Amino acid sequence: MNEILLMLPGPTTADPRVLQAMGKAVVNHRGDEFGEIYTETTQLMSKTFQTQNDSYILTGSGTSAMEAAVSNLVNRGDKILNIVGGKFGERFADISKMHGIESKALNVEWGTAVTPELVEEALEADEDIKAVTMVHNETSTGVAAPIQEVGEVVKNYDALFIVDTVSSLGGDYVDVDKFHIDACVTGSQKCLAAPPGLAAITFNDDAWAACEKVEDNNYY
Repeated sequence: MNEILLMLPGPTTADPRVLQAMGKAVVNHRGDEFGEIYTETTQLMSKTFQTQNDSYILTGSGTSAMEAAVSNLVNRGDKILNIVGGKFGERFADISKMHGIESKALNVEWGTAVTPELVEEALEADEDIKAVTMVHNETSTGVAAPIQEVGEVVKNYDALFIVDTVSSLGGDYVDVDKFHIDACVTGSQKCLAAPPGLAAITFNDDAWAACEKVEDNNYY
């Protein structure tokens, strides 16, 4: 096998052990063997997220987890604060609008990071905001946002904190519980160095409570 060094944010080069595992026979996805593998993997994901909450693996890209978080936590017609400082911040806003959620964009210049003070001003200005979305590491600009400091702000308001760690989890410091993140999403193909095509998501109790109040608007 020819070795290819991928000098990209993702996909990154997978470990030979991972590639060997992919060459094994397919197992019954409803059988005990797969159940054991899935349980172990989700437990390891919670450890990686640094959370006591359960984690889940999705058969889709990081965008699928972004959409799963937004569409299951915010009702159509409600307001969401989308922090936009790059392409993936824009994607959160696009997903919100597609699901009929009123997107209030907090725009920052591409190449710069939002400040906690700006987030606090936006939340003070509109008490009807139900959630705040943020990209930890904006792949399109390379800027890492202060998610811990912003989490300290959002926790003081009646709004969920939804964070995209697709290109940071496993490479930068992420502590979901300590940072007061209600819903966190990531992808398999970047710092985790697994093949593309999988995403992971974790919800805390506040997120699950919000999920129970959201009208069903998805089939999958």
